[in-house]
Amino acid sequence: MKGIDTEKEFQTAFWKCYEKEPLEKISVGKLCQSAGYNRSTFYNHFTDIYELREKCVDEMLEPVKAKIMDIEDIKMLFYGNAVELMISGNFLKNNKHIETLFKWHDEYILGDRIKNNLMMCVMTHHKETISDMEKLEIVLDYQLSGALGVIRNWYNKGKHSEGDMLKEIFEIASKGVFNALREILK
Repeated sequence: MKGIDTEKEFQTAFWKCYEKEPLEKISVGKLCQSAGYNRSTFYNHFTDIYELREKCVDEMLEPVKAKIMDIEDIKMLFYGNAVELMISGNFLKNNKHIETLFKWHDEYILGDRIKNNLMMCVMTHHKETISDMEKLEIVLDYQLSGALGVIRNWYNKGKHSEGDMLKEIFEIASKGVFNALREILK
């Protein structure tokens, strides 16, 4: 008899397979073989491999989601170093799964999930403080995609510490892209 938490075992098998090859090359059969289950068991829990990947990313980001949902005043998130608050503690460097998402160019899933968590926090606790929800969503998309680009660069080049990389994201975000570019081009 297999373990009690079948979904967790599929998640473990998914990450093992995903570290070796892109999602498009991972078949349900290969995943089931790795997890030690048959295809019907997989389909009892997941619609497809994409749903499993989403579940895996959601599980991985649970600590980030908890930090976001604990924010009492959403404005404080944007006055402080939001990225560092959400992913502090060597979250990136010590998380092989995040590195795997970047390896296969699937980091956009992280941005989408973090944005959705921020929007859920706003809708749940701070809806009355936001004047334009659509504009907020656009700004979050812009900022998260930029932060993910810096993180991708950091993974590829790895020349400085995670703390220094987070400071760079914060500086660009707080100064604005055009002001940061002006300083560089002086």
